[in-house]
Amino acid sequence: MTKNILKYLSVAIIAVAASSCAKEEIGGTAVQDMCGEWYILVDGVDADGNVVYEDPLDLGYTSAYTYNTNANLSTEMYLEDYAWEFFIKVDVDYPNRTFSVKDAVMYYDEDENGDVFPVLVNILNGKVVKDGALSAAGYVTDGISYLIQAEDDPYAAAGYWDYLWVHGYRRTGLMGGND
Repeated sequence: MTKNILKYLSVAIIAVAASSCAKEEIGGTAVQDMCGEWYILVDGVDADGNVVYEDPLDLGYTSAYTYNTNANLSTEMYLEDYAWEFFIKVDVDYPNRTFSVKDAVMYYDEDENGDVFPVLVNILNGKVVKDGALSAAGYVTDGISYLIQAEDDPYAAAGYWDYLWVHGYRRTGLMGGND
């Protein structure tokens, strides 16, 4: 009888130990399919979306990041753009993978009197497209695209372009340049 109890006890201990080592499934974020690191280009476009200046800021590829907010809602995410050096919260339509924001504070500036004021930006027609782009090395990956309208853009004010069009692809993590 003691032998049977030890046998069952051993099986129970092994079963508990094995189940405690089982991997827990970690859930994703509310906007996980739109989040990532992006390699982006910036072009000046007219009101119809035609490119009028390729890479007018002479930046080449830069980085942008999209990620969930602390609230982890499917209706908002952060957009961090290194071309313009801003970090803002954008509104998200997650089922359609689109995003936008009106009058977000891009940064604060100071006038000649030392008064500090916010510089506002609009993000329009933002979209993340599954398998919608090719990386620099030719891998199929997600694409991102959005228009920027910054209130302090002197070139837009002078009529050189209407918007800056940001477009690019999700970083793949694979070797091959900016992949």
